[in-house]
Amino acid sequence: MMRLVARELIDDPDVDRAALVASARGIEASNRRFGGHAVVLRELDRLRRAGVPVERLVDVGAGFGDLAEAVVSWGRRYGCSVEVLCIDHHPTILDLARKQRGTIPGVTFIAGEGCSLPLQEHGADVALSTLTLHHLEPCDAVVMLRELRRVSRATPIVADLVRGVVPYVLVWLWSRLLARDRLNRHDGPLSVRRAYTPREALALAREAGWHEPRVRVTGVLRMVLTDG
Repeated sequence: MMRLVARELIDDPDVDRAALVASARGIEASNRRFGGHAVVLRELDRLRRAGVPVERLVDVGAGFGDLAEAVVSWGRRYGCSVEVLCIDHHPTILDLARKQRGTIPGVTFIAGEGCSLPLQEHGADVALSTLTLHHLEPCDAVVMLRELRRVSRATPIVADLVRGVVPYVLVWLWSRLLARDRLNRHDGPLSVRRAYTPREALALAREAGWHEPRVRVTGVLRMVLTDG
């Protein structure tokens, strides 16, 4: 399956607010049901067991903040005080995220771009990014991956969809059977068509200067990219 270059409805800065709220519910339900959060939490747990600090995180392309909430809850289970700085460039999504999750202790939302993060070198223990990579064309993806590597003391954790026929069919079925809103029905299958393969993701990470990039595929739908 060739990668498709097209714009998703959610990328439109003028997208209808009510449509975004409906889309947020669908995305969050999908993350819980199909392991969108789990792939990141497993990597954080792997670092924790290795004795790597995972207390100060940055989530780039944080969207509605559901991952940040899951990460803070994960930290509490192990007695860790985790802080997550959520960065997103979409003004309406950022406003909705602040209203929904802005009062969660340890979660902060700011406006920003993945190509120029407002953090010093190694300013976070771990930089996270989920379901953002496929929104970027290769040259922009390399810039974001380079920034994630720059601000991470340990490793960036980049989770996304896998491009392929089987993932496309699964997401298409989800969008028709479970998604109730027009954004997810349109954007879900398109996201898979825009996604990278594991081999392509590794190549982007190497071009971005990652030291020992590794990719793990979970099931057939998702992959997680780490450095070492």
